[in-house]
Amino acid sequence: PSGQVTLFLYIAMLDAATAVVTVRRDWRSLVPVAFAGTFVVCTVWYFGHYTAADLVPAVAAATVYFAIFLATAAVSQRRLVARSRLLTIFEIITPAVYVSELYLLLSRTHHDALAIAAFGISILYFGMAWKSRSATVGTPVPVYGGLTIAFTAVALAILLDTGWLSLGWFVEAAVVITMGFWLDLPWLRWGALLL
Repeated sequence: PSGQVTLFLYIAMLDAATAVVTVRRDWRSLVPVAFAGTFVVCTVWYFGHYTAADLVPAVAAATVYFAIFLATAAVSQRRLVARSRLLTIFEIITPAVYVSELYLLLSRTHHDALAIAAFGISILYFGMAWKSRSATVGTPVPVYGGLTIAFTAVALAILLDTGWLSLGWFVEAAVVITMGFWLDLPWLRWGALLL
């Protein structure tokens, strides 16, 4: 495991350096390169070297990478005059890849922890949507709100048995559409209808 920790720290340092350069110099094109490199190296490591003893360092590393890429995209978006489509795509891809990684690591042995992580991501994006309500640069609220709805649905899919899943999604959709009408947010109503 110590060799794996060294590898994870090295990748985290490279990603953090990329984040600093991206934010300071506005070199958004570095983000996909760093993301792809991190994804490829971690995928090769997982399928070639992962053992159960590596669970905690692997989950910690995936969480750190998620935080770095999410923070890079969010901070970079705030510094722009108009929202970047590339960074918006990364705000969507980053949590999807993170939950996929956690699924590979946790689904067999820590299934409930996986649901908690998905709920945690949902809460994180709800907070980001709430904080971005008065954003002057574009409107990130529908993106963040959509991710909130999606990851709540994923958490319910992980947590509930198949027989109860439709009811769980129905209750979520009812709550979301009620909020959409109450707050007069069309994107929230559309999200509920899609759900």
